[in-house]
Amino acid sequence: MVLIGAQTAALLLGSTSLMRRLPAWMRYQCVATPGFAREHFAGGLTLPDVLEATAILFDRKDALHDVFFGLRLGVAVGRYPRHYFPSPTALLNAILDELGYGQVPAMQVEPMIREGRLVALAPERDLMIDLYWPHWEQEPEPLATISALVMNAARRSLVQSVPTAAHAG
Repeated sequence: MVLIGAQTAALLLGSTSLMRRLPAWMRYQCVATPGFAREHFAGGLTLPDVLEATAILFDRKDALHDVFFGLRLGVAVGRYPRHYFPSPTALLNAILDELGYGQVPAMQVEPMIREGRLVALAPERDLMIDLYWPHWEQEPEPLATISALVMNAARRSLVQSVPTAAHAG
C-alpha cells in the first residue's frame, strides 16, 4: 500500500499523535478529457507519451503519478511535464480544461466518465490508496466523536476490500 501524507500529518500533530488506518481504501483513476487523450495518448499510455504530455498533480509531494508509472510502465519516470493545483476542485477543473491528465478519486470522476466528459486512461490500473486518520493519543471527547464519525463515514463510502494484486506499493 502507498501511504501518502501520513508522515506530514504526524509532524503537524506532534509526538503525541497516532495514525489510525481507516477501514477502507480510496480508489484513484488516471483520467483525461477525450480530446486530450486523443491528442496525447492516441496509441495508449506509453513512456514516450508520458514524457511529453502534461500531468496535473496536487502538489510537489503528490507521489500518485510516480507510483502509477511504476505499476503501469514498470519504470520510475522521474522527469515529466507537470502542473500543480493544490485543491481537489482546481485539479479536476485543470483536467477538464485540458491542461493535462491526472489521478483523481474514482468517486469524484465516475459520473464524468459515464457522461463522456472524461476517459479513464488505464482503467485496469486504478490505484488503491490506504487512508489514515491522524488523531491524538488521548483525544478530548469532541475530537473522539469526530474520529468515530470519520471512521463510520469511511466504512460507508470507501472501498472496503481490495484484492491483493490491486494494492499500490
